[in-house]
Amino acid sequence: IRAGREVIQFTHGLMQEVAVGSLTARRRQRLHREAHHALRTATATLGADPDAVLANHAWHGELWEAAAGHAQVSMRRSIARSANRAALKMYELGLDAIGHLTAGPDVWKAELGLRLTVLGALLPTGKIDEIVVNLEHAESIAARLGNRRQQSNALLQLALTHWIRGSYRKGLDAAGKAMVNARDENDNTIGMAALQLTMMLNHG
Repeated sequence: IRAGREVIQFTHGLMQEVAVGSLTARRRQRLHREAHHALRTATATLGADPDAVLANHAWHGELWEAAAGHAQVSMRRSIARSANRAALKMYELGLDAIGHLTAGPDVWKAELGLRLTVLGALLPTGKIDEIVVNLEHAESIAARLGNRRQQSNALLQLALTHWIRGSYRKGLDAAGKAMVNARDENDNTIGMAALQLTMMLNHG
């Protein structure tokens, strides 16, 4: 806070909360936007995960596209060091930011990136049902984008997940759809993977 030519800085968390709480919502939003803009070129000062800091400033500043982008980068960094809770927190922030944007190809791609990235944090924490939900959304988004290879990859992962949870009929449905895509696209790699999963599911 500026007092004439001097700057008063609050370092204690409680004092910071009181100071921020005294600001209007519009003023807080502007400050977060200014902080995001300034810190993008000073990431070395933001610790081990600068994108988490930037994502939070962008989200509070209602810079939704930037918030989603930073969130995904932060998720990857967190997953690489097995900080899965941090990754899941960033996923929620990124997905919320996506919800504020107008639907379209760029927004769908951003959501697809978030949903596929979060799988790396969900599997180690045993959140199988959430993996299924995200893969179903990912498959749907990839189909909407016309990206049949990415759609097939999501279907293969979905089939494998259903095999793990014992939902063999659902797994066979997913593997069958991937097989159809493989035939249509003459994609032998996807076709072989779908065939192998079908065999596994039939013997489940």
